[in-house]
Order: sequence, then structure tokens, then C-alpha cells
Amino acid sequence: MLGATILAEDPAGGYIEAGFGLVNSERVRCSLSRIDAARTAVRIEALFPAGVEVPETSRNVDALAAALVSP
Repeated sequence: MLGATILAEDPAGGYIEAGFGLVNSERVRCSLSRIDAARTAVRIEALFPAGVEVPETSRNVDALAAALVSP
């Protein structure tokens, strides 16, 4: 498992953003923003190095999204 790097955080504001991946490969960025006491907005992005053919979908983004919504 790869470790994540915290890119930005605001505990009082209810926000955290982290990124993880391999050098010269797809990286994933995920941000979590508190909406209210019971809901959190999640944004997951795939980032690719310049010159790489970008696929239409990302298995890494799909897997992270599935893990976040599973019971």
C-alpha cells in the first residue's frame, strides 16, 4: 500500500486533501470537505505526467470511490 501525502488541511474548516501514487505514473488526489455534521463531500482526481496517454477512466479512482461508498 502506498502512503499519502497531506497536501492541505484545515481541521477547523473541515477540509483535508491528500495525494498518493508513484513517480512517473498516475497520481491520485482526494479531498474531503465537511458539508454538515452528517455529510462529507469527496472529490477524487487522477493526475498523469505530461506526454502520457490519459485513459477515459481510472481504475485507481474507481477503486477509491467504491471503497468510500461501501458499507
